[in-house]
Formats: sequence, structure tokens, C-alpha cells
Amino acid sequence: MINCYHMKKSGILKYIIRITLFLLLAGFCLHHAERIFMGKDAEELSPYYYDYPGNTFDVLFLGSSVSKNGVQPVQLWKSNGIASYNLSNGNQSLACSYYLMKDAIRKDHPKLIVLDTTYAEELYELRSEVFLHYLTDQMPLTDRYRYEMIQALIPKEDRTEFYFPLYSYHSRWKELTASDFENGTYQKDTLGSVMYASTLPLDTAVAERYDVEAALSDPSREYLQKIMDLCREEGVALLLMCCPNSYAYGDVSPNVYNARPKIQQQVAELAAANDVPFLNFIEDASPLGLKDIEDFKDGPHLNIFGAEKLTAYLGSYIRDHYDIPDRSSDTAFASKMDRLSIRYEDVKRSQTITTVSRADTALKVLTDYHDDPDLMYVIWGEDFIPSSISPVLANGFQALGLSPDLSTDSYSDYYAVLDAGSLQTEAQSETDWDHPLLYKDSFGSLRLQLTYDSEGQDKMVINGTNCATEQAGLRIAVYNKSTKRLLDCVSLSYDGNTVTHLKEAGN
Repeated sequence: MINCYHMKKSGILKYIIRITLFLLLAGFCLHHAERIFMGKDAEELSPYYYDYPGNTFDVLFLGSSVSKNGVQPVQLWKSNGIASYNLSNGNQSLACSYYLMKDAIRKDHPKLIVLDTTYAEELYELRSEVFLHYLTDQMPLTDRYRYEMIQALIPKEDRTEFYFPLYSYHSRWKELTASDFENGTYQKDTLGSVMYASTLPLDTAVAERYDVEAALSDPSREYLQKIMDLCREEGVALLLMCCPNSYAYGDVSPNVYNARPKIQQQVAELAAANDVPFLNFIEDASPLGLKDIEDFKDGPHLNIFGAEKLTAYLGSYIRDHYDIPDRSSDTAFASKMDRLSIRYEDVKRSQTITTVSRADTALKVLTDYHDDPDLMYVIWGEDFIPSSISPVLANGFQALGLSPDLSTDSYSDYYAVLDAGSLQTEAQSETDWDHPLLYKDSFGSLRLQLTYDSEGQDKMVINGTNCATEQAGLRIAVYNKSTKRLLDCVSLSYDGNTVTHLKEAGN
């Protein structure tokens, strides 16, 4: 009888173990299926935070896309030894920040949270469901605070697709490409941040300034108070900031531009009443040394050049005002972060090259990287009059160490190859339509062919890929010798005004 009892008990235990293992396996498969089917948007998704074990990060950044573009955690590590992660997302409201913050405190219990309040205004209080998906879908499926966020912010009738994201994405199976099965966006190497080298057009219009009635909405005030109370209760230091924006580009409603300073002043008053420091860069961004035409991707968002300035300032401020450990003395941790820093620099280089949007900026970026030991440049000016090119391009030739004859009034073809800044070949001749093959050679793993086809269309073929964009101009192809990958090919118009990329920036 006893043996029978023990046999039954043993059978029940085995059954429970099997069910548990099945559920764990099913959860694992479901999680990864969601990663695959989830729409990939580099600016909105930041799913890698939960890949790190608890108590990894001492500083966390939360907020909307302005802080996602504006703060670079890897730079903070390299300059200050600060272990941080950027948990910002596109259109992240204060309500969303609150629930995400609760979860982040549970996971990491950071010493400092930096919250951007740029989007505290009422106009941005109500978010479309897509932005809530960006946030909740990145959190573990069974996460307690994920459920709290959904229940608090999503109408009951719409919650199913948030509880089970695959329900929303399952129809994407027809759209899947090889990239959906890869590890994801480059944010894995940037600790949650994004970076673009896009700059404002030289003829950018300035948004009109005028007085508007604006008040911090009741929901924003409520959640901001909750955030301050939460950090106080949990013993986590809180720093509020409002990222700078430029009035030099009117891609945002003028009402928003003009309401933002007033609303942030009310945020400042609430912060002061709770003894919480507030860096209001809307009111005064002069300590950052920003230049609209160089440091902004668009009106509200910094580009990588502006982000580096903001991040440098924050690094110094955090060091001066908070007791944040310098983790560089932790050999094991520092080794991991240093390896990440190497990957970050590769991402930064690639993203900068592939997102540059103005000819003068493009040439500055290409000049900065032209002696990189991993990079080769192929330069081709096809069928152009050298004496008529813009000063921008003329200066670019000189900065790259090239010496074409820019005095001739004849139609010319010009090409050059640079390897880590060292000139491998350079030639210039009058355009000859009777000889379609202009040049052919190999440089290690790079195979190059410059030709005109039967219809007179130029082709710049690197390893079988035609890099010639539709826009005529000075073409500069960037090739990574280490990865044997063509990073991009830019075409700079001969008037020096426009830039065309071979492809969109890769992730």
C-alpha cells in the first residue's frame, strides 16, 4: 500500500515537472516568435535591456525619442566609467515612464534615474496604441508591471493584443525577411540609444515664436508626482531634464514649440516643490554649445554630434552631483563594456556614414574616418566639368588628400582609391564615350570596375554591386575590409547641395 502511494506521488510529481517544462519551453518559443514577428523599428524598440541580469546598470535614462536620440550610454562608460542604459522610446508618456520605472527599479534598483520631460504637454498625453505596443512588447510576457501598465492605460476591450503581442503580429509572416531572424537592431551595441548624422538643411526655416496658453495637464502632473514619490520611497535619486530643441525647423506644430517652454516651467516648479533637480535645456541650452545647423537631426531631435555634446555634459554633471561608482575598476565588467565599446564605435561609424544628409557634413564625416584602418574609399567623379564644381567639393578633395586638376573646362572622368587614408591610385582623363570600360582592378577583397553601359549610364561596380546612385555627382563608396561589407555609397551633387545614399542606413 505504501509503495503504491509513493508510486502515485512520484507519478504526479513527474507530471507536474513535465507540465512545468512544457510551459517554460512554450514561453521561450512564444517569446522568440514575438521577437521574430514584431515589426522592426530602430527608433522605437529597445528590447535588449531585459537580456542583461539584474543590478547591471547604476543609471537609467527614460523618456521619449528626444532622449533616445540625445543620450549615448556607451559614451558615458568610455568617458566616466558609468554603467547606464537608455530605456527611452518614441512618444513615451510620463504615465508609461512611471510603470517602466517601477519595473526597472525592481530589476536593477539603479542609483540614479534621469527622466526627460520634453513630452509632458497635454498634446502628447493620449498616445496611439502603436506607441504603447513599442513599450509593452519589449517587456517580458509575464512581467508584473507590464500588466499594470496595460490595465492602467489600455481600454479593457483592446487589451488582448497587448497581453499576447503575437496576436497583433501573426499576419506579418508574409512580410518576413532574413533580417527578422537576426539579433535585431543595432541598439544591442548602443545600450538602447539611436544615432543619426542627419543635419538640418542650410536654408532651414525658423519656426514662428508667439505667446500661447499652455498648462501641464492633470494626468501629466499626477504621474510626475507619482514618479517623484516612487523614487523617494525606493531610495533612488531622480534627475529631471528637458532635452533641447531647435526652433530652426518647423516639422512640429508651432503651437507645440511655443507651448513647451511654458509647460516645462511648470515642471520646474513641481520639481522644486519636491526638491528634485531639473535641467531645463529648453530654457537654456547654452552650456551644451549646440549649433542648430550642425547638431540637430530635425527640430526636436539631436543628431549624433549634438548627442555627444549633451552626453558629455550629463557625464560631468552626474559625476559632480551623485555618488555613482566608476565601474572601470571592476575588471570583469570593464572587459565586457570595453568589448561593447568596440562594437559601438563600428555602429557609430556605419550609422554616421549612412545617415549623413548634407554635402558639407558628409565630407567632414568621410574626412574624419578616411584614415580608419578598416576602411577603403573609392571616389569617382564621372562626366563632369572640374572647374564648375562647388567650393564644398573642391575643399573635400583637398581634405581627403586628393589632387585632381580642377582648372579644366573639359568634361572629365576622375577616380581614386584610398586604403586607410593612403592613396592607392588616382587618375583623371577627358570623358571618352567610345571606351565604356574606364577602370578595372582589385585591392585585396575589393574588386572594382568603372564603366559606361550601352546607353551611356555610369556604373561603379564593387564586388558585383552597382554602387552608382541615380543622382549624378561625386561618388564616394565606403568599404569595410574587416567585414568585407560595403557600408554605403554617397553621391554628392556637383553643386555641393544634395546627398544621395545607395541604401538606407542599416541596423
